[in-house]
Amino acid sequence: MKLETFLTETDIFTNTDIKLSKTTIGIISSMIPIIKEGDSLFKTAKFEIHSSKCTPRGENYNVIPTQVRQHIENNMPDKKCAKIVFTVRERNYQLYLIHENLSHNELKRRLRLIYVWLYLASHYANNKCSKNTNIYMYFTELVKTLPQSNGSIIDEMHANTAFTTSCLPETSIYLFRQEEWFKVFIHESFHNLGLDFSGIENISASKILDIFPVKSDVNLFETYCEMWAEIINVLFSAIYCEKSMPLIVAENNDDILDNFDKKIRLERRFSLFQCAKVLHFYGMEYKDLYEKTVGSIKKRTYNYKENTNVLSYYILKSIFMFYFNDFMEWCEKFSRGSLQFNENVIDQYCEFIQLRYKRGDFLQAIDSIEKWIDENEDGGVVWRTLRMTVTDV
Repeated sequence: MKLETFLTETDIFTNTDIKLSKTTIGIISSMIPIIKEGDSLFKTAKFEIHSSKCTPRGENYNVIPTQVRQHIENNMPDKKCAKIVFTVRERNYQLYLIHENLSHNELKRRLRLIYVWLYLASHYANNKCSKNTNIYMYFTELVKTLPQSNGSIIDEMHANTAFTTSCLPETSIYLFRQEEWFKVFIHESFHNLGLDFSGIENISASKILDIFPVKSDVNLFETYCEMWAEIINVLFSAIYCEKSMPLIVAENNDDILDNFDKKIRLERRFSLFQCAKVLHFYGMEYKDLYEKTVGSIKKRTYNYKENTNVLSYYILKSIFMFYFNDFMEWCEKFSRGSLQFNENVIDQYCEFIQLRYKRGDFLQAIDSIEKWIDENEDGGVVWRTLRMTVTDV
């Protein structure tokens, strides 16, 4: 069953929907003309394109998980590489697209999405960040799934798709799955364009671990990057007619907002499902993350195991996504609607979670899904995937 069908036809999700607030509509509406402007500029932008059969590696290639590197080197015999050099508002990019069977039109389509997103991001990004960037995209068919054995450690092979650095003048992005590639690229761009708070000391960890005392590095900035990546991914999907070739831009902004509304509802449902499902994999319920009963303490001490940002990607993000309008209003209040995180408000960002993690409406939604999972798990794709989003552009 497709994820969209599952989320649309399963009754358990229908009571979790909300309407977009005026603040949300205002922030989203402010981005639409910038995206459309970037799309128009793409048509006249200059690109230097080279094609080859080599596999560019870059200095951080070996940071890619070993299993993925072996797949790239041994299981992609017909791989090709397109090197594309271009500039977006005084930032220089060298983009490497490594693939096996993508058509010329599909490569151009992906380049267009990349260019337009970078154009949008440049309106908010720190001017000191990523003046020159190398982007390596290895479009493997490897997908993110839960480990085979319940209770095993979830690590980067199961849940990660890419990596980069925080704000520096010279940066690189390495992306190594086709799955969710555009959303992931947006996420990584938040790091290397200095839009998040990954470049400062992780002072938020202790505050979150006071709420959820589990073994985790927390890395709360990942929730901020992931929230905005999912929001912008949905917005692009609403603006560009889905899966069209070539991309077609929707003209009517009201139609775009209506489409955005429908798609973000699915993402909100999916975020709750993934949160409950990951905890079910650990043999836990959401309440076991914070309750002080002997049983809950035992479960979070011995059952919860992560070697990547599971808490941030799947648990904490579900709180932000459930209170989606509140998140947008928080950004309007503390960042004036900008994508740029204000590093002076990390305490207030932690407080967002502190004030909501045990609210009745959230607990009721999670509890209903947990009970449904207990009764309906069938081991199919929906039950194994560790995707973070439903929407592909």
